[in-house]
Amino acid sequence: MRRLPLKGIGGLAFMAAVVTLAVVYVPVFRWFLAIAIPLGVVVALVLHCWHKHAPVREPENKKKVLHLDDR
Repeated sequence: MRRLPLKGIGGLAFMAAVVTLAVVYVPVFRWFLAIAIPLGVVVALVLHCWHKHAPVREPENKKKVLHLDDR
């Protein structure tokens, strides 16, 4: 099976075309995007503000040691 080389700007253009065709030919998809995109932006903004004011920090005494050199 052959793979399409869709990396970088080619992949972005391909996905934009797929989403555009889905919006044009599948009416339910319009409602989904109309709700999902603003909701995703709101959730992203809330998470950004939350982590800006309360950053996640690991306690100093709880360091994880992987012991990768021990064999």
